Amino acid sequence: MKSKSMMLWLVALTCGLVAMLGVRQVMDREPAEAAQTIAYGPVLVAIEDIGPGTMLSETNSAFKELPLEAIPIGAVTKSEEFQERAILTRAVPGEPIMLAKLGARGVSGAATEIPNGMRVVTVKVNQTTSHSGLMLPGDRVDVLVTFQSRETSGGRSEMRRKTMTVLEFIKVFATDSMRDRAADSSEVQAKNVSLLVTPEQVNYLKLAESKGDLTLALRSPTDDTEAHVAMIDESIFDDGKSSFGVADENPTDYQNNLEGVQIDEDNNDTNDIRKFLANEAKPENPPADTVALEPEPERPKWQMTIFSGQESEQVDFEYTEDGKAIRVEDSGSKYQRASINSNAAQQTSLPDPDNNGFQF
Repeated sequence: MKSKSMMLWLVALTCGLVAMLGVRQVMDREPAEAAQTIAYGPVLVAIEDIGPGTMLSETNSAFKELPLEAIPIGAVTKSEEFQERAILTRAVPGEPIMLAKLGARGVSGAATEIPNGMRVVTVKVNQTTSHSGLMLPGDRVDVLVTFQSRETSGGRSEMRRKTMTVLEFIKVFATDSMRDRAADSSEVQAKNVSLLVTPEQVNYLKLAESKGDLTLALRSPTDDTEAHVAMIDESIFDDGKSSFGVADENPTDYQNNLEGVQIDEDNNDTNDIRKFLANEAKPENPPADTVALEPEPERPKWQMTIFSGQESEQVDFEYTEDGKAIRVEDSGSKYQRASINSNAAQQTSLPDPDNNGFQF
């Protein structure tokens, strides 16, 4: 009885061991078969931080084997696809390089980022006009110019300072040599700002720069509404006009709350940049030189006492330019002149005006 039980236990143990080995073999075989069914392919990825305009090479990029399903459509998969080409946007380590983000073959640097039909113009700034480093590539700004212009009113000519908006919603292409917002700009104070403009706007910007001081006003990248701000001059301070800020919760009331200054109510083209170019580019007529008038030389004068019986009269005389003697009568602050025609004057000889002592 005992031997029969032992035989049953041995048979059961053997069957269990065989089943376990069979299951293990099946489990080990499935991953291998699965690995054989997954296809891999090469894709170019960045191996370091690559800035825009940088040429791709073996030092900043490399091919990596990825499952075909994980390779993005349009990624670089062959070495000839990226040779002598620069990347247009920043790439971080491990990011696949896309063909659409590569520039033309043989072209590198900032030129690869300039869209067709656009131009880049650089203007000088300082810590204040660059908003203490807050202005970064990709931001939008308005360009204002403050200049002096000659005004003539009532026959009087004077220089007057004016401020006007030249360009609106202009994209910042670069600050100094930084063309990407991801770069570390915490310790950089830009001295130059490059703006992305149209060919026509290049002329406006350079003329405004030659006329006076430029100011870049930072604005929201989503605020693409043209403001049509009127030009102002120094007369607003004589009128005592002012403006105030706009509440964050109700920015649409700006136009209703702002008391704008109308420089010329009959002229609706105040903010027309073409008129600005036409008027301000003309040479200014200098004011006529003021000629100082020489003071009239003092004429020789003397005093004469005229006796008539018991009465006497003190009379003042002076010589005219033609050598004639005339009588001067004091009437208030002005002299009234009368020719000598009295009998007493006719009987009296006139003294020599060069003689300091007059005797009669």
